[in-house]
Amino acid sequence: VVVTDGCHGSYVASGRSTLIHVPAHAADFKPVDTCGAGDAYAAGFLFGMLNGETPEASGLLGSICASQVVGHAGARLARGEANEVMRTFALSLR
Repeated sequence: VVVTDGCHGSYVASGRSTLIHVPAHAADFKPVDTCGAGDAYAAGFLFGMLNGETPEASGLLGSICASQVVGHAGARLARGEANEVMRTFALSLR
């Protein structure tokens, strides 16, 4: 179970007794349009889980996706932003 909480991050329940808080990814810009942020988070989270990431890492990937989407008008990543998301995700895991 995942609950998103906007700028406060998200909470991921893993197992019966583990609740993980994943902080919101800090962006270098002021949000432009929050439309689609939750969908982008869900897409990033599911992509992570389907590719063998931990629930916590998947939450981080979801947060990075959401932070990229709110940086411009429109509810999806611009062409080329997926590479930036994956680069940021890889650096965040170090």
